[in-house]
Amino acid sequence: QEDSSMTKCLICSPGSYAPEGADSCQPCTAGYWSSTEGATLASDCQPCIPGKYLTAEGSSSENSCIECPPGKSGDKLAATLSTVCIDCIAGMFSLSGEIACKECSRGMFQELNASASCLNCIPGRYQNFTKQIDCIDCPVGRASTKVGRETQCDSCTPGRYQEDSSMTKCLICSPGSYAPEGADSC
Repeated sequence: QEDSSMTKCLICSPGSYAPEGADSCQPCTAGYWSSTEGATLASDCQPCIPGKYLTAEGSSSENSCIECPPGKSGDKLAATLSTVCIDCIAGMFSLSGEIACKECSRGMFQELNASASCLNCIPGRYQNFTKQIDCIDCPVGRASTKVGRETQCDSCTPGRYQEDSSMTKCLICSPGSYAPEGADSC
């Protein structure tokens, strides 16, 4: 930038640039930032990475880029609006600043959209698939005390039974009665 009363060129501050011979500095556009003093090209302005956005012009720090909040993700480079951050669907989650939502692991679920975490299956339930919105009840003849169980619940051992679903333990047969493995009665 040149001051008409002086013959000396001024240096553009961070967040702006001026091509050689320009009479003023131009701000980095929304979605871009530059920490460089004396930048001479628009390409000296760096884009906010995916998972972040920037609404303001003339930003001088990467820290100016705003992370998509937990439960949302954004995959656009140099995003300028918060609407780039899209809700994670049920069965998925994200932390802040994520490019993509992640699937809930086996043994976990999430029934809500825009979630920052997944929940463990409670005892008496399991989930053997990823990206699920609920857990599966242990069927009759099976039980589990494990939190976050990833596989089918354990069969009741011979001499034990379980007549209800979603249970955490098998019951012992009364004296004089018998139950085979996985039984729902004696």
